[in-house]
Amino acid sequence: ELRRMLVEDIGSDDIDVGAVGHEKLGAEYLRKVGFSEKVCELVESHVVAKRYLTATEPQYYEALSKASKLSLKFQGGPFTPDEALAFEHDVLFKQKVQLRKWDDAAKIVDLVTPGLDASTESEKRQQNNLFGKSYKDIVQIIDSMGVSSFRSKQLYEWMYTKGTTMFQDMGNIPKDLKQRLEEKYVIDYGRVLDNQLSEDETRKMLIQFDNDPRASVETVFIPTTYRGTLCVSSQVGCSLSCTFCHTGTQKLYRNLTPAEIAGQYMVAAWIAGDYPQKENQVRKVSNIVFMGQGEPLYNFRNVSAAIELLTDPKGIGLAPWRITISTSGVAPLIPRIASELRVGLAVSLHSADNDLRSEIMPINKTYPLPMLMQSCAEFVKLASPKNRRITFEYVMLDGVNDSDLDAKR
Repeated sequence: ELRRMLVEDIGSDDIDVGAVGHEKLGAEYLRKVGFSEKVCELVESHVVAKRYLTATEPQYYEALSKASKLSLKFQGGPFTPDEALAFEHDVLFKQKVQLRKWDDAAKIVDLVTPGLDASTESEKRQQNNLFGKSYKDIVQIIDSMGVSSFRSKQLYEWMYTKGTTMFQDMGNIPKDLKQRLEEKYVIDYGRVLDNQLSEDETRKMLIQFDNDPRASVETVFIPTTYRGTLCVSSQVGCSLSCTFCHTGTQKLYRNLTPAEIAGQYMVAAWIAGDYPQKENQVRKVSNIVFMGQGEPLYNFRNVSAAIELLTDPKGIGLAPWRITISTSGVAPLIPRIASELRVGLAVSLHSADNDLRSEIMPINKTYPLPMLMQSCAEFVKLASPKNRRITFEYVMLDGVNDSDLDAKR
């Protein structure tokens, strides 16, 4: 992207990108077109233009998210608020570059101009996002472009195995195909609006989709000694109204798409350092639990498609037994978690008393405990040995479900 900007604005095509670091090329370009030296120094010293930047200091995320006109879209960049202001106040930066991004497809940083109508771009991204497409979908797209079918496998591997978001970085894809893909498609995981790191290294991210302020969900990464578990959302809001759950106070806005569900994993994997992949690398994001916002089984079709992407050996390649779906008790679909999805099951129980459970979890009126337990028994019969064990979740509510009798039940 930097090279194209330089060719366009300087009128010279004599640029050896391979011989010059992206950060130096970026600073050189900005100096030639008249940007302030402060901005050029920031670009050069902080490696803003370098692809696949990995921020190593948590405060960088916090500083960037607080900067009013720079939003964290993917991994972030090492800016302090004062440094971000240097970009905001640079006149040429506003007038000349506006929203042209030097690493747009890598989604490191968006430079936002007030008053931009993003609805058209949002619709384009939603319609033409290649991420979230299955291998079969990619084959059909490549065939429709009149290109050799083996390019489908290459494109699929670049997106899902290597985590590449920029067509120009796909080394074995022909130049003309890269250009055609770039003209029509994007590879988009979603935009990280907030990124909070706890003292115990737990990381909570607020991710927005389609540039829609209402289409935002929380994703949480919980690292431990032996695994790193990512808690993903399946819906924006929820329709179940469980009395102890904050999401239950929000109306259901919509289901997440397969791309938006799997995109939560890709964002977390990039931030954790799982991408770009290295030889014999151990995944830091090793497990996924559907315990975020929404009821996964009320979005069964899209959750199924996302799990297919996450577990495809040709792509991301997570083992099915490393994924767990947590349900509030949609009994009829529980056996299908074992027979079709082949992943683990967690049941949001919270009371072993049928009447009390109906009070705190209205879904129990539709699928009462006896029906739920029967579905769990069916799950155990159909499940493989690796994911046969069911996790029962229980929130202790003072004076509600925490008596000795509740424990015995």
